[in-house]
Amino acid sequence: MAVGAYLRILLATKTGISFTYKGATTEVPRVGSYATQSADIIIAFTTPLKTNYLYGAADARGGNAASMRATTSGTTVTYTAAIVKGFVVVDTPRLLRAYKAGFGTGVRRGNLMMHELGHVVGLNHVSNVRLLMNPLLSTYSPNGYAVGDAAGLSMVGSRADCINGM
Repeated sequence: MAVGAYLRILLATKTGISFTYKGATTEVPRVGSYATQSADIIIAFTTPLKTNYLYGAADARGGNAASMRATTSGTTVTYTAAIVKGFVVVDTPRLLRAYKAGFGTGVRRGNLMMHELGHVVGLNHVSNVRLLMNPLLSTYSPNGYAVGDAAGLSMVGSRADCINGM
């Protein structure tokens, strides 16, 4: 199974969100580019020269943009937020130099992608070094999403009743 297909299936299983591969692109997300982004999620393997998301010590960045909707029923106003766009940018030279190929425990390319995709669907960093959403991958990093990461993922998407046709 291709790595991209594996990641889509894994994330869909954990969140209940369906992901569909739409094809290759040369588009590279930059700060402020959500409005013109051509797909719901863009994953770009690039260099810091082509995106302003890769700065400092960041080997990759993932993020999202949300939209708010207000509905009124009588005197009650209900606000709903939903992620409408997402991105992952990866510093390809750093990825190839500093990360082991594939999946497994530790500093792996698969773990880096899973971490950044966690940000795309709404997860933040955690302080526990044994969770994938810790800001630094290390020898303590699990092989994929650990129990705490999975708990966070269960709070987003259709499993948490977060997808309602917005």
